Amino acid sequence: MRRGDRVLLGEVLLKIASADALQAEVGCIFNPAFRGKGIATEAARATIELDFVELGFQRIFARLDALNRGSVDVVERLKMRKEAHLL
Repeated sequence: MRRGDRVLLGEVLLKIASADALQAEVGCIFNPAFRGKGIATEAARATIELDFVELGFQRIFARLDALNRGSVDVVERLKMRKEAHLL
């Protein structure tokens, strides 16, 4: 939520994939009206930092539609590694 006017910009989620293996999935969805401002990248980066530093996860991954250029750009800016392309 934006502080000044409390407009909901989007959300970031953390889904525990394996508690035993300390793996989690990060995902986000944002209102397209706020595209190109770095908000999704900043929010995902903060969530990933929290996951590693505070929660002690060893692996964080994201699943996305390869045709969604915005999502691809976010994970690339976060220096996440492409491990698979599922059909």
